Amino acid sequence: MGTSTVLLQVVSNTLYYNPIISLNHLESKGVTLQVFQTWFSLLNTSFKRRHEIKVTILGLSAILYVPFPQWPAVLQSQLKTLVAALMELCKKYMKIKEDESNSSGETNSDLSSDSELDEDDLDIDDMPDEESKNEMAVIKKNIKELKSKVYADNEDVAPDLLNGAIISRLADLYEDAPSDEDIEDDYEFLSLIDDVDEIVFFLEAFQSISKQSPEIYQQLLSTFTLEEQNKLQELANEANQRQKDKLQSQNK
Repeated sequence: MGTSTVLLQVVSNTLYYNPIISLNHLESKGVTLQVFQTWFSLLNTSFKRRHEIKVTILGLSAILYVPFPQWPAVLQSQLKTLVAALMELCKKYMKIKEDESNSSGETNSDLSSDSELDEDDLDIDDMPDEESKNEMAVIKKNIKELKSKVYADNEDVAPDLLNGAIISRLADLYEDAPSDEDIEDDYEFLSLIDDVDEIVFFLEAFQSISKQSPEIYQQLLSTFTLEEQNKLQELANEANQRQKDKLQSQNK
């Protein structure tokens, strides 16, 4: 996970907890367009782990709860791009969870059928998310290098998300981070947002547009391709099934 991805995770968290203040702050610094253009360009290539995808879904979805007239002008034209990106991220998240579930099932089946494994049967390339074990070391290295060359917050330089207090704060956050040996696999990672259903959250945020700005909502729907309509319906079906399963679980 590169430095840009780390910083965008911070932005995601701030948006999730208070989207209006977060958007106003980005706008006051004149970096709104820069941040979101960078964000959209990295979504398909730099966001691969389940937790960081979920954080991104929650952060970007929270923007949809903000009344459209209160959006920064440069972001209003990105509404379709934002929604399309969120649908794709939700699908990506579902695929990762499905793959993890299948992988877990296959592992349990293999262990129950074979009491012993020969050393030759082990393939390093098949081990889960090997990249994540070195991720924290890379983050620390990137932040250390950036911190050594940042400008003071009061210097007269172009807006730069990697300058001043922001990068210093990130360095402090990761200073006591666990070593490579202590990093758990992504599917074992626990956080305070585990109980938040990312697909339900997105769909409810999406529906909120219809209540706040019906005309904009209808105009947005009219731009959906058949593929995008099917994708939205698939997400709705998945959300409904999850809610049914949750109710059944609670009633047991």
